Amino acid sequence: MNLTNNPSSRNDELRAVVWVVDDSPLESEMAGRLLSAQHEVRVFSDGPSVLEQVAAGVRPDVLVLDWHMPDMSGLEVCRFLRQSLDEVSLPILILTATGGQDDLVEGLAAGANDFVTKAFGPAELLARVATLARSKLLYDRLKHTELATRRAREAAEEANSAKDTFLATVSHELRTPLNSILGWAQLLCEGEVEPATLKRGLDTIQRNALLQVQLIDDILDTTRVVSGKLHLELASVNLASVVRAAFDAVKPASDAKRLRTELVCIGDHFRVHGDRDRLQQAVSNLLTNAVKFTPAGGQIRVELRESQKELQIAVIDSGKGIGQSFLPHVFDRFRQQDEASSQRHAGLGLGLALVQHIALAHGGSVVANSEGEGRGATFVLTLPRDDAPQSTDIASDRPTPQNYALPVGQLTGLRVLVVEDDVDARDLLITILTQQGAEICQAGSYQEALACLEETEPELVLSDIGLPDRDGHALMRAVRARGHLAERLPAIALTAYARPEDRQLAFDAGFQFYVAKPIETGALVAIMVEAARARHPG
Repeated sequence: MNLTNNPSSRNDELRAVVWVVDDSPLESEMAGRLLSAQHEVRVFSDGPSVLEQVAAGVRPDVLVLDWHMPDMSGLEVCRFLRQSLDEVSLPILILTATGGQDDLVEGLAAGANDFVTKAFGPAELLARVATLARSKLLYDRLKHTELATRRAREAAEEANSAKDTFLATVSHELRTPLNSILGWAQLLCEGEVEPATLKRGLDTIQRNALLQVQLIDDILDTTRVVSGKLHLELASVNLASVVRAAFDAVKPASDAKRLRTELVCIGDHFRVHGDRDRLQQAVSNLLTNAVKFTPAGGQIRVELRESQKELQIAVIDSGKGIGQSFLPHVFDRFRQQDEASSQRHAGLGLGLALVQHIALAHGGSVVANSEGEGRGATFVLTLPRDDAPQSTDIASDRPTPQNYALPVGQLTGLRVLVVEDDVDARDLLITILTQQGAEICQAGSYQEALACLEETEPELVLSDIGLPDRDGHALMRAVRARGHLAERLPAIALTAYARPEDRQLAFDAGFQFYVAKPIETGALVAIMVEAARARHPG
């Protein structure tokens, strides 16, 4: 059925497809001309021609059939069509010269929807065809609605199933390192343990806590990718140093599996225009994937290659390889080669998807190759090189612990206002800062913080954002409104909200520094030292 706009168009905009079947050229021409003013009309001279069209998958919105035709009557055509098409899917109007009661009964029994007796009045024929056309329109709309509803229901069921599978996987992946953390913590709390056991336990706790942080970061980064909000801070970056940093970060995990690792990176002249942190994240994800899927005693080789216009980072492993059927899906989100119920390798299936998005965001690409399961895999990250003169690197916002291995006493005598509503988190901060020699005033809410501010005259504020009554942004605005300027009282935002926009909100509220949870002790102390040095008492 043809509509000028859409299925909700007005009836006067309706132009149905009407087929007129009559062996009389004069009568078929008269009916066709009459109906063509309102409908799209096609004229046939016999029934078999109509059946051929219907068999080919073409059919009208309304079929107007003459009863008496040679070879095959209109009723015979009607009976044949009713074997596969009911009265609502194909309305049929019979034209008859007699129109007696017996004919009416016989025609309805054959499956006709309506009758018009020759010689019919033009208004009558138009009205009856229009009524059947409207019925067909309502039927089509109903079928369309049913189809849309069914598809929506199937999509919702599929989404729910995917959500359930994802949540089950998230729960498994978060509980697994948590099990090691809690188990070792309970063991170490039971009594004295040998120094070697204590070190092994603390190393395990730290390693699994960092794994949880990585899982959470991957989930958050995936939501940013989906919403188009993954932030890049672009600068000219030394790609060789990025690869080395990622290689060094993954080295302990590869050593734990007794993997032979090799980095082939000649020279420091490899530069790209990009975000250093995100590029390191991409390379780290490729290396972590290689470590995960390479059995103990295997080998991983990292190569930094160059061409005239591009740089390539190749990560080559001797691991379990990738099946040919899965290879096209290796960068899909939430997809892993192992089935969820029998998954032998940890992870959410997000790391490689993030690598692909980071590569595309930098104008590059990433490809995976494997000769099959058990034959290793090669991932190649390709980026356009940056040969612009006077290039300078931009410092990473994600300092590594070794950069901040500071001695005790760096904050001696510094008066610090610590605002944190979580008791355990506040106790950890106070312990860290006290060991560094700071003098602490602690608060667990907006009002307590303002009271401490007036009583102790701190030299530095360290405040959580998610406070129970009024948040840290409101607190900092109140602090600045009381005349405590940043030059005299610098402030550090400490928060589990780690998006770029959260950072900007903190700066807009009056904070000068921003630290995302979970904190790295040395990094936090280093930032506090920097904040204290920037202070200019009036």
